[in-house]
Amino acid sequence: MGKIFSRANKPRVPDAVDGIQINFCKNPICSNYGVPASVKKQPRGPGASLRGRDNYKVQASSNQWPFLKCLYCNEHPPTKNNLAIQEEIYRFSDYLKIW
Repeated sequence: MGKIFSRANKPRVPDAVDGIQINFCKNPICSNYGVPASVKKQPRGPGASLRGRDNYKVQASSNQWPFLKCLYCNEHPPTKNNLAIQEEIYRFSDYLKIW
């Protein structure tokens, strides 16, 4: 029997790294554009928006990478690893360093 995957102690979306957080709505006409998704577990049930719920749902099927669903415009941006983005920025800009 395989291991059971548990998200108990994992953040909802990847944490920001050096101020980089790219997990947000990518639709420029949406009022939620550029507003990052919360990494904290969100309240559920009736009145959740009144108890501090953000405007994203994290969704995935068994064979897909998790993605966000913007509750304003229904855009579906995939979640990305902010650490990997930071590493790519450093790799691309490495030639600019003065030795």
